This record gives sequence, structure tokens and C-alpha cells, in this order.
Amino acid sequence: MCGIYRIMDPPELLDYILTEHESEFVEFKSSNFNPENTGELISSLANGAAMEKKDEAYLIFGVDDAGNVIGTRFKPETMRKGNQPFKNWISSNLSDCEALKYATINHPLGKVVIIIIPRAKVYPVKFLGVEYIRVGDSKKKLSEHPELARKLWEEILRVSFEDGNASDLLEEKRIFELLDFTPYFALRGAAVPTQRSTIIGHMVNEGVLVSKLGKFFITNLGALLFANDMSQFDSLLNRGVRLIKYKGNDKTVVERSMDGHKGYAIGVNELIDRTMLLLPSEEYLDGQARMARQVFPREAVRELITNMLMHQDFSIAGYAPRIEIYSDRVEFTNPGSPVIEVERFLDSNLSRNPRLSKLMRFMKICEERGMGIDIVEANCAMNYLPSASINTTDGFTRVTIFDHKSLRQFNSSDRVNLVFMHCCLQYVKRMSMTNETLRSRFAEGVLSSTVASRWINETIDKGLIRPFDPESTSRRHARYIPFWA
Repeated sequence: MCGIYRIMDPPELLDYILTEHESEFVEFKSSNFNPENTGELISSLANGAAMEKKDEAYLIFGVDDAGNVIGTRFKPETMRKGNQPFKNWISSNLSDCEALKYATINHPLGKVVIIIIPRAKVYPVKFLGVEYIRVGDSKKKLSEHPELARKLWEEILRVSFEDGNASDLLEEKRIFELLDFTPYFALRGAAVPTQRSTIIGHMVNEGVLVSKLGKFFITNLGALLFANDMSQFDSLLNRGVRLIKYKGNDKTVVERSMDGHKGYAIGVNELIDRTMLLLPSEEYLDGQARMARQVFPREAVRELITNMLMHQDFSIAGYAPRIEIYSDRVEFTNPGSPVIEVERFLDSNLSRNPRLSKLMRFMKICEERGMGIDIVEANCAMNYLPSASINTTDGFTRVTIFDHKSLRQFNSSDRVNLVFMHCCLQYVKRMSMTNETLRSRFAEGVLSSTVASRWINETIDKGLIRPFDPESTSRRHARYIPFWA
């Protein structure tokens, strides 16, 4: 449901609330103001709103339990708790709560203050580390009611970040000021409709906009993809991509740093172009002419960038997706652990953000199937680069591609990873890995049959690959498949 506050001005909101009774998401308070009790009430109301499938809850000061306006002396602008302004104090002690809004109404019967509380979205809202919930007319600790806790979590998980509202209710004109829908059509080679109503129809069907009372909400999905400026949307804080180039192979010296502000559909090609410009190049001979080419293939870079955007965890705040370029490698990092095992990246297809992924694929921004890692591995192989390394630590996913290495520079982890990734790619292509196919992964003459066998055995010992035919005694013609096949 859409928040009533987004549709009504404060006096209308009060009139609407006065027709309601106290409930899991509405609480009337007289002039008796207690900061700690207020924090606990906000937690219980935010969680209650989620339980009741409401976007907002309301804590109203200056109204008695019967719904009569009696006025209040509560002034949130000037009230203090200790040496802190009340608004700062309450915000700093609430966890997993979006920004509160305050509305003051000069009613004929007295002043009324409404605290508009966004519903719990990613986690239950806590006050001083404790989750509260409404049980009838009472405020209780959520931990004391496991059945209600289970229902609350079910409702929180039901509503995705993509479906949430990024804006208030807006007129059509303002929609076209904030968003640019051209990529939706242009990236697919389609003509942009001349009628705005036609464009709006497409966007409503895609979940980019939500129609209400002749106006529109912009969803987080719509803002993520089509925002002219992400900073115009509070819910998109730190969702733009950071592009950083370092001098050398560590973070000591930053040569270039850029922060993206455009929606992904608008800015992705520009981001790829900028990344490619910062990547190293190498010289080669074409006949008698000395030519330059990129070390890292564009197609692999494109897949890694789009994967980073599609699979990030939007419940993690404060960390932007980032591309970090070093002298010997490039790292692509997004917040969130993967929803599938790392070992299945090359053959599986599961997204944390299905609507975002579907729309990005529809616009041909990224690969139609799988995680795109098969494209990355194929491009690394064609350019004789080491295989991409995939790591998950502390709630983040990092994929690293490397510049060329000599065999001496390959450590055990590098060797095992390359053999495993090559074996997975062969299997996805309905082929098996052999000693010969592994040697072809390098330039001619680089990897001998003896060394290839050692690498294969090392990977078998790690449990990542296995013989296709365990009964076969032939090493020369042995075939291998991934452990999960």
C-alpha cells in the first residue's frame, strides 16, 4: 500500500487518522511525553505497519485515546534529550529505521504533532537494540512473541527493495524531469514513442512507476535504472558505482576516482567506456606495424560490471558497488554475499534482484542466461589471461581479473582456480576437460603435458574436479568434469 502521508497534506492526514482507531500502526498520545517510551513506540509501530501491510505508521501527540484533539506542548524542533536535540537522539538510537518525518498541525482545539514512521523493510526496527511489537493496545518486546516475529519476518521478506517507492506521489511532468526512459527503447533498438502516455504505460507495466490517483510513484527499480541523478532519491544513497584507479598494486596512491550518479540503464555504457580507458594496454606486432590493444577484453569487463550491479544486496547501506583498477588486476566488488555457491557461478542462474535482472536483460544490458561468468572465462582463455577469482568475505562479493602471468607467477590457488574454471566451461559447452584442452588454455608451448597433469592432480586433490570415468587407467586420454556435475 502507498503511504497516506504521501498523498495528503498534514491537516488532511490528521482528519484521516482521527477517523481511525488506535491499532498496530496508529497510536494516540496526550501531552505526557517520555523520550524512551517514544522510541519504543516508534519501533513497535514501524514493525506493526509491516505486519499490517502498511507503508507508514503514525504516532500522534495531542490526541487522547478516544480520538479527541486536546493539544500538546511537545515541540520536536526544540526538545532535547540530555545534551542532544531530540530528533538527533531518537534517530541515533533507532536501528534499521528509515528517516522519520514530523508534521505539526495547528488544530482549532490545540496543536497536534504527528511522527510519520516508515514501515520496517529490511529488518525489524529496534530501539536501543531491542525490537518491539504491538500486541492489542500494548507494546511488547518482539522476542517474547516468536509467532509474531515469524510473521513479521515473512512480511519483511515478501516486499523487495525493487518494489519500494523511491519518491512521493508525483505529477507526470516531474516524472520526466527526474527520469530518462530513452534507454528502455534505444538499448533494444526500438523507437522512442512520441506520446508520453505510451511511455508511462510501458513503465507502469514494468514496475518502474506505480499509478495512484492520477499521479505516480517512482519505484526503487525505476530510479535505479533511469534516474538522471541518483542523489535526488534518498533510497539510492551509495548506489552509484565508484570507479577508482590506483598507482601500483596496492591502495596507497589513488590516481583517479569517479563516482557515478546516473541510473544504471543511462550510465552503464559510459561507465564501461571510462573503465576501459583506465585499463592498461599492451603492444603487439601486426605484420610490420606495432599496434596497441587492451589487456582486459571489453566483453568480460561489461559482464562483470553488469553482474556487480544486478546481484548487489540493497539491504546493505553505506557501501557503493566499486571497480578498483590496480597495475596487475581489476577488482569488481558489490555488497552482499552471493545467493548461490561460488563454485556454481559459471553454470547457475539465480538473482537476488529478479526484477532488476529481468529488466536489464530485456534492455540487452547483460547476458540472457547464467551469471555471465562463462563469458568472462571464455574471454580470459582467448586472451591467455588467468581465470577470474571469486571471493566472498564479510558480506561482500569480489571478482578479480588479472593481467598476464608467467607460469612461475601462478601460486597454488591460481593453478587450482584456472583448472576448475576451465573444467566448468568445458562442461557447460557439453565437453570434458582433458590434458590437451588445458594446455590449449595457454599459448602454444607454454604448458607442457607433464605440468598440465600436475595441475589437474592438484585440483583433484582439492575436490573441485573428478575423472569422468573413474575406472579408466589412461592418463593421456582421461577426461575430467566438475565435482558438482
